[in-house]
Amino acid sequence: AYLFGDCVECMASSDNVIRAGLTPKFKDVDHLLRIIQYEPRWGSALKFAGQRKTIEPIDSCIIASNDNVPEKSKVQDDALVVSEIVTFSPPVDDFAVDRISISGKHKTVQFSPLKSASILIIIHGKGTLQRLHLDVLRTSAFICESVEFDVGSVFFISAGVSFCIHQFLQESNSYILAFRAYANVSAD
Repeated sequence: AYLFGDCVECMASSDNVIRAGLTPKFKDVDHLLRIIQYEPRWGSALKFAGQRKTIEPIDSCIIASNDNVPEKSKVQDDALVVSEIVTFSPPVDDFAVDRISISGKHKTVQFSPLKSASILIIIHGKGTLQRLHLDVLRTSAFICESVEFDVGSVFFISAGVSFCIHQFLQESNSYILAFRAYANVSAD
C-alpha cells in the first residue's frame, strides 16, 4: 500500500496475534479465517476521524492566572499551519493520540495537564519545552524545567503536568508538528 502524509501508530500492549503464514511461529489459519470479515468497504469509511481544537497562543509561559490566556488569537488566519490539536480518541481506555500543529505565527503555547502520563515526539520545528509547576488552585505557575528540542526529540510528560512549547522562529515558514500519545482516561 502507498502511504503519504503523517502516519503515527499507537497500540495497546497485547499478545493476541493470529498468524496464517510466512512465519516459523505457530499458525492458526482456521481461526484467522473465522474472524476475518470479507465485505467490501470504501477506505474513507474506515478512516478514524479526529476532533479538532484550536490552540490559542500566550505571551509567556509564566502566567499569573488563567485569565491571562487570551480568548481569541490575535494572529491572522494566513499562517502556514493552523495552530490546532487534532485528538484521535478511539472508544477504548488504552490510548489516544494528539496531532499538535503550532503555526509560525504563534511563538508560545501552553498545554493543560492530562490525567495520564504521555509521550510527545517532535516531527518538525525547533524550540524549548518548559515544564510548569502549578499552584494547588491551578491559578498561577512558574517554569521549573526548560529543555531545548529539535526534530526527533521525544519527551515523557508525567500525569498532571502542564507545559509550554516556545517555538524558535528561524524562518518565515517555521512551525511545530508533534504527536502526543497517552492513556485515554476521562478528563473528569
